Amino acid sequence: MKNLLSGMAIGLVIGAIAVWASFDVSDEPDFASTRNPVRDIAAGPKISLEAASNHRSARFESLSSIQETLSLPSDFDQTEALYVIAGRSNSSEVQNLIYQANRVADESDRRAALSILFLRLTDIDPRSAVAIASQPQFRGNNSIESSIWRLWSRTDFGEALAAAKTLEPQSRKEFAAQIMYVANGLTGNEKTRRIQAELGVAPSNSVKYRYLRELADESAQRAFDYINGLHSMQEQITALQYLSTIVARNNPQQAPKFAALIEKAALRTHYTNGVKKVLAEDYPQKIIEQHLRQPRSAQDRRYLSVALASLAKTDLESALKYFDQLGNSPSNLSLASSLLQAMVQSDPERTLEWARSRENIGGQNLYQYAVMAVANVDAELALREIDDYSGEYQKDEMYVVVLSAIAKTDPKRATLLLEQIPDGERKNAAAQTISVYWAQSDPESAMNWAIENQNRFGPEVLAQASTMYIMQNPDAAIQMLPGLDKKTQRDWSQKIVGALMQTQSLSAATTFVEQHRDSPIHAELLSVLIPQIAARDIDTALDTIGRMSPGKHRDQAYVDIVNQRVQVDPYQTAGLLSAINDENLRARAAASLVNSWARSDLAAAGAWVESQPAGAARDSAIAVLVNRHPAGDAKFLSLIDAMADEKLRKQTRTSYVVRVGQHNSERALNLLNGMNFTDAEREQIMTMIEQYKNARTTHTGLHID
Repeated sequence: MKNLLSGMAIGLVIGAIAVWASFDVSDEPDFASTRNPVRDIAAGPKISLEAASNHRSARFESLSSIQETLSLPSDFDQTEALYVIAGRSNSSEVQNLIYQANRVADESDRRAALSILFLRLTDIDPRSAVAIASQPQFRGNNSIESSIWRLWSRTDFGEALAAAKTLEPQSRKEFAAQIMYVANGLTGNEKTRRIQAELGVAPSNSVKYRYLRELADESAQRAFDYINGLHSMQEQITALQYLSTIVARNNPQQAPKFAALIEKAALRTHYTNGVKKVLAEDYPQKIIEQHLRQPRSAQDRRYLSVALASLAKTDLESALKYFDQLGNSPSNLSLASSLLQAMVQSDPERTLEWARSRENIGGQNLYQYAVMAVANVDAELALREIDDYSGEYQKDEMYVVVLSAIAKTDPKRATLLLEQIPDGERKNAAAQTISVYWAQSDPESAMNWAIENQNRFGPEVLAQASTMYIMQNPDAAIQMLPGLDKKTQRDWSQKIVGALMQTQSLSAATTFVEQHRDSPIHAELLSVLIPQIAARDIDTALDTIGRMSPGKHRDQAYVDIVNQRVQVDPYQTAGLLSAINDENLRARAAASLVNSWARSDLAAAGAWVESQPAGAARDSAIAVLVNRHPAGDAKFLSLIDAMADEKLRKQTRTSYVVRVGQHNSERALNLLNGMNFTDAEREQIMTMIEQYKNARTTHTGLHID
């Protein structure tokens, strides 16, 4: 066996060296050329401890194959030997060992060996490591690719980034980008800005939130400053919801006070609500006892529901007693509903009995809620309950929920039960839900069913099934396009472009788009494609956009390039703004440009803003610049005064004064007196400043008391 494998090494070496451009799987041994390789290497008889000790003393010099390492008596011995053997091997020898390791029958042993060997190959020949990882028998092993990109991007960032740009399909590039973000500081530095600019892949939410957690652990101020600097309000809301969990769990007593560090009043509510929710989850009895002593507002009763449900997960009997103390009145329907949601996880039958015994709470509503809650835990029990249900009130609605639960595991049966619901909106909604779940397990069957029934249940049922089907079968979807109506063709074609990039290559997606050159949807398809072209070749991307007809799709394509390229060459990127005809889009692009540019070079971004002609784009850029500057530079006053949009000018003045007041209250007051604010507005701004300063001095970091 050893001699046979050694003889195969030449073919393996040739394949791995040439593989970066195009790996020829035929160069591999037959046992490694399929998606289900043979697992014919099993651990045989173990050698003695004395023999193993002799091998160790000789640095395992006489061992050279995976089979031989498996003969060592302990896992530690085997691991040590493989590290030593891999460490003295060159690229071709390590590749040989990788193919041997992939034949190991025991999954745990196989994974451990492959991890060591790919780590070594990445160290000495990273391009071959990536190429081999892309072969069918290794593709999908995320741990292998993770280790490759993590190590390579740390040891030679430039080369790793250049290699990642050529990855196909798009899903591999996106995966590599996220690993590189994690390996290089998550976000907010020069390397991570290059990853986003050159790969065209933004940090995932998990990467952003990991970065936010690191900021919060270091300093509350830094975490909130980061969120205040985000350009999108939706991003801010999502980040604040996540941060509220971190803060409330690290420092529950001080968490509510940090709301003053949030610049926009509209965002403080999102943070405060998040904190209240976490406190109700973590300290349920305290929240319930407080309410029993002094009933809270209607708005805060929702956190009482959270507390009750949280307590029920660990102490159901106490939660039930508390509920009885709160009163079995109709007004407590929401409390009862949250309680049964927790109760159903441990005892669905008791949940139904408990709901029946409390008919005075919302009439039949509580019982129906119970049936629908049970459906997600025990769909068969819920179905029997509905069959025995004598009333007709909301019976169809209960059926829809139960069918959704059944569709997760048995969509075909769900389609049969669907016929028990009268025709109408609820039946159509249930059909769409079935289509979604079915497409996840069997896209082709779901598609066939949706096509047959779209006239009964509406086009949405086909749209739901098509997304998953197209992603898994883009070529088959292309063949189906001629038989679809124009609207569905448009929707499918955009999905097909994305699917081809994700599962095949940019070249395949480009070919598909070019086949629609004379079609009305050509511009839409190009707008999906262009960001990926730009990540590889900005000149080609700009040339492609330049040949598009003026309109919203060309404008949006320029906006996408601005967002993608600002960190690579902000001056060149800024020059693209004039090509955007839509004033609102141009203003948004200018704001995004300055928001990113100011993070790396605030002075240059400011100088560019000052040089711009008056208009909506300049106004938006000024507003962002003021929020980016930490101390309220006096030169911004003239910029703000020159803003054309009166409403935005007033908002920006407010932001400016608040930033000044964070460092100098007296100067902020003098500024306010010279500005056109009402007395009420002045008082509100000074209150914001004081709240901010109090929060900052109360607690500067996040620590558990």
